[in-house]
Amino acid sequence: DILNLIKSLNKNLQNKVTLKYNTQGSNYITDEIKKRFKQLNFIKTDLKKRGFELSCNYKLNIETVNSTGFLELLSLNIPVILVTNKKFYNVEKKYQKYFNVLIKSNIIFFDVKKASNFINNNINNLDEWWFNKNTQKKINNFCENICKYEGDLDDGFNRIFNEIR
Repeated sequence: DILNLIKSLNKNLQNKVTLKYNTQGSNYITDEIKKRFKQLNFIKTDLKKRGFELSCNYKLNIETVNSTGFLELLSLNIPVILVTNKKFYNVEKKYQKYFNVLIKSNIIFFDVKKASNFINNNINNLDEWWFNKNTQKKINNFCENICKYEGDLDDGFNRIFNEIR
């Protein structure tokens, strides 16, 4: 899917893509991408830095897994889209309505071609899309219900422990 996404982007965008990757584990995917797209930039994830510290340097972040990285960028209001295969997308039924809003808002894609078309057509006006009042309202609602930030960690834990008692 990553290879197909990059291949579907406009040629001038392909030259501007930077991929982050984890150096732990197998690098066969990264090696294959490097072989096919020699013009791409690559950054290794640094376990000393948090993901968003790298992500805030880019115009658009593309996540491929519905994971903490995706939720973190949404909660910090850093432009991000999720391009994932439906086989790897698992959301509990009670939360699906919140995710459906992001699908309709072009934040979550299951089709690489649709995602690349969106990127190709909107790369020059991403701020207009992302910071649009309607888009922001949907992101804020999602974050309030799915990735709510508790602020002071100790206070959040104390509240949770008190609710359990």
